[in-house]
Amino acid sequence: MGKTIIIGHRGAGGEAPENTLAAIKRGIDVGVDRIEIDVRLTADKKVVVIHDRSLRRINGSIRRIKNLTYNQLKEVDFGSHFSSHFSNERIPLLEEVIDTTKGKSTLLIELKNRRNYHPDLEMLSWNIVKEMNAENDCIFQSFDDNSLFDLRDMKISSPIHKLFSTFVPIKPYYAGSNLHYKKFKRYDFVDEVGLKQGYVNRKVVNKIHQMGKKVNVWTVNDPDKMRTLNAIGVDGIITDYPTIALQTLR
Repeated sequence: MGKTIIIGHRGAGGEAPENTLAAIKRGIDVGVDRIEIDVRLTADKKVVVIHDRSLRRINGSIRRIKNLTYNQLKEVDFGSHFSSHFSNERIPLLEEVIDTTKGKSTLLIELKNRRNYHPDLEMLSWNIVKEMNAENDCIFQSFDDNSLFDLRDMKISSPIHKLFSTFVPIKPYYAGSNLHYKKFKRYDFVDEVGLKQGYVNRKVVNKIHQMGKKVNVWTVNDPDKMRTLNAIGVDGIITDYPTIALQTLR
C-alpha cells in the first residue's frame, strides 16, 4: 500500500479562512502534499480563488462573484468571518496562489463552472498556469464534464481529475447517480477521481485501481475515518484540518 497523500481543502479551511493566502500558507507550513483551491471568474474576467457563487457566507451579501469586478472584491474582508485575527485577508488571484505554492506544494485547482456562468474560465486559468511555467506544479479538477472535456481538447499538459458528487456504481439505478463503472471510458484522459467519503469502500477503491486510476476522498475531518480510508487503500484524503490528518497518518 502506498502512502496516502494529504490534500489541504481550500488551503487549510478549518485552520484559517478558506481559500485565502493565510489558509494556503498554513497548509504549506504544516506539510501537506497538495493544496486544493476553487476558482471563479469576476465580471472583468479575473480568475479569483473562492468557492461560493456569492459573498453570503463571507459577509452576508447576496452579490454574485460573476457580477463583481476584482477591484470591488478586493475591498471585501475575507477573514473576519473566521476570526478577527484574519481581518486583513483579501480574495487572492490565481496568480498569487501559484506564486505562493510553486515549488512548495502541488496546487489542485477546482474549476467552479457551468457553461452559462464562465465560458472562459478553463482557458484563462490554463493560460495563467502556462505563463507562470507552473504546468508541472498544478492539477485541474472539476465536477463539470464540459470543463473537463474542454481541458482535454485544449491538450493541457497538467493532469486532469474528475470529481463526483454521487457515486453508486453497485446500484446505478439510485436517483442522482452520475456514474457506474462502464462509463469510466468517458474519462480515459483522467488520472485520478475524487469521491465523497460516504460512497467509498474497499470494493470501490479496488475496482477503480483496477481501471488504472487513483482515488481521492473528500472532505474527511474525523481521525477515525482517516484511518479507515487509509486502511482500505485510498490514494488521497482531502481535509479541512491537515494538521490533524498529518498527525493521524504520518
